[in-house]
Amino acid sequence: MAYFYQVPALVNLCSQYLQSIAREDNVCEILDLALQYDNVGLRQAACDYIDQNATIIIETDSFVHVSKLCLEYILKADTFHVDEKTILRRAIEWAKLYQGNDSLNMDEDIRFNITVKHFRNTIGNAFQYIRLGAMSFAEFSECAGSTLDAEEIKDILLFTNICSTDEFHQNRLPKKKILELKNGISSWTAHSFSRSSESMYKITVKKNLICEGIKFSKLSLSATWGNPGYGEPNLDFSVNITIEITRTGLNFSFKTAMQALSLHTIKFESPVNLKASKDPYTLVVKIEFQPNPLNITINANQAGVGSATVEHAEVEWNNQFSILHQIHFSNMSNRELKDKERKCGDERLI
Repeated sequence: MAYFYQVPALVNLCSQYLQSIAREDNVCEILDLALQYDNVGLRQAACDYIDQNATIIIETDSFVHVSKLCLEYILKADTFHVDEKTILRRAIEWAKLYQGNDSLNMDEDIRFNITVKHFRNTIGNAFQYIRLGAMSFAEFSECAGSTLDAEEIKDILLFTNICSTDEFHQNRLPKKKILELKNGISSWTAHSFSRSSESMYKITVKKNLICEGIKFSKLSLSATWGNPGYGEPNLDFSVNITIEITRTGLNFSFKTAMQALSLHTIKFESPVNLKASKDPYTLVVKIEFQPNPLNITINANQAGVGSATVEHAEVEWNNQFSILHQIHFSNMSNRELKDKERKCGDERLI
């Protein structure tokens, strides 16, 4: 009704409510609604939930009851991190149901022997997002041998052989990944004439990624008075932190108590897109003290020099003082990217 009467405020309330009740057994239905009504916010929230709980959701009853469009949208994501054997098995179950064979309510022995006719045509565009190349022949045979007839299997294998590698993305990826920097010891002393320090990290990205945030190192403090005789130094003071990543426009600043910075996690207000490039991005973390008469030494449990890698990203640093413990990345689902690719492909066919 909210869409019918075009009441944006009511549409937003409905979207927020559906997001609040999302569970493993209903989130596929919520995604179906989001696609039907082209609600971008609800669609993204449902996709994030599905990707984060993929191994559970694929086995739910609601998964095999989604529309053909929704099935395609779920499977196309590089971040739908389920083994391909399970995906093929559940796609076949979906096709059985779509063809009117309610095999889910049958005995196991009977369900095992039901065949699916024209499987590739039945699931439509979703078929190209099943990464058959990630499966062994034995795994494919176990899933398809008893449910697809010989002609259908032959058709699938021939179709796969003539497809370009661009049409089949072989590997799915976990939604989130954490890069941990090498442990060690680095330190910096802030004197009255030197009240700020920068830690710099070169990030080389081999596949489009999102940088979501960082985690600071475990820090320990000590301080002495610039002039002796003032008694025990007070370590309860604040610092200004600025975080920048070149070529992204990120300039994130905050103020915090120095002692609260140890092992503190920062999530950026907006995810930072890092595009694959041979030229590294530079992540700069600047720490600045307000003027005071203390000489402050900060020790970090991170090596001043080193490198670390996660899949598709490498970080190198050479700092006197290295303040970061982790950099948080996430993989792009590429669902929207593939939509654009398909539109371009459709235009070429016209």
